[in-house]
Amino acid sequence: MRNILYSFLIIGLLFSCGSKEKPVETTAVSSGLTEATFAEKIKGKPMVIIDYNATWCGPCKQLSPILKEWVKAQNGKVELIEIDVDENQELAKSKKIEAIPYLEMYKNGVKTWSSVGLIGKEELDKSLH
Repeated sequence: MRNILYSFLIIGLLFSCGSKEKPVETTAVSSGLTEATFAEKIKGKPMVIIDYNATWCGPCKQLSPILKEWVKAQNGKVELIEIDVDENQELAKSKKIEAIPYLEMYKNGVKTWSSVGLIGKEELDKSLH
């Protein structure tokens, strides 16, 4: 009986160690983010997608799992930063965000793409080009 348990344990370890799937890199930003501190968040990162959202926003709640699944499929090439516009009103105002969900893609600190509203994986794929 003990040998059977050890066999299952070893097989489980082999399968879990062989997984090459990377976890989704997600950063939820707390309140008080400004343009200057925002720039620090994306500095030195090759690709970052910013999700501006709010807890009360239905489309934001629908987009979140789509976005996380898409970022996960990028295998660590894209980092996700989630920013609640209610907690970061100064940043939202300075960026003139008038509707959410609002997404931005940054490559090496330069904004290369943005989108307003609920979108799917196909639109997210276009953000990479």
